[in-house]
Amino acid sequence: MADLTWVGEAPKAGELGDWPALHGPSGDRLARICDFVDAAALFAGSATVNVFDEWPGPAKSGKGDAFPMRRARRLADEMRAGMAGRVVLVGRRVATAFGFAGIPPCRWEDFAGLQVAMIPHPSGVNRWYNDARNKATVAVFVRAALRLSGEGA
Repeated sequence: MADLTWVGEAPKAGELGDWPALHGPSGDRLARICDFVDAAALFAGSATVNVFDEWPGPAKSGKGDAFPMRRARRLADEMRAGMAGRVVLVGRRVATAFGFAGIPPCRWEDFAGLQVAMIPHPSGVNRWYNDARNKATVAVFVRAALRLSGEGA
């Protein structure tokens, strides 16, 4: 596996199963924030995976997507065994599934031989990115993560 792995939630509704993780609208939004053309350019040379292989359905509240946490934790435990190097968890729900509830954004933490960080999910409903300072923080963090892993930026 690559030295830098990005972990997203799940494909969105209607995404093709053979699309790489994080290469949809949210990945493209993150790429634009970080001054890349698109998700393919941002994640070139990195591994990208989702906690769920398929869209888990709509949230019971009707807002956003479901994220069955018990299942997500089990899948995260299975995924962690095959990871090495640096891991960026995309979104608080992914961070919680991996056992990092409350981890501050854009800061590396040491965990069992891994360097783990979380960035807020770049979905259209995440208001964290409405603040220009937060966008700048993520852009600097992402570019530094790519440089540390020898993947450009």
